[in-house]
Amino acid sequence: KLPIFGQLLIEIEMNTFCVILRMLITSGLGIVECFEVLKGTLANRVVQTEVEEFRTHVIGGGRIGEALQKSRTFPKMFSGLLSIGEEAGAIDK
Repeated sequence: KLPIFGQLLIEIEMNTFCVILRMLITSGLGIVECFEVLKGTLANRVVQTEVEEFRTHVIGGGRIGEALQKSRTFPKMFSGLLSIGEEAGAIDK
């Protein structure tokens, strides 16, 4: 909620999320395990909570893109890109 730094900190978390998620997926981990590891690497508690919600949604049989669309923090374009990657079977790309 900080005026200028709040958005900057969220963008830094989004970058960390993307980089680490890609590394974990390319290393062969399943998406549920990726979210579990990823949650521990993030500094922002709001983003950590959302990653846990994504994990729970996927465990329940939902799609990653659906979980991201419900997010209050992740940008809509991000959820759209991840949904496309999920449908194509190439999230890491």
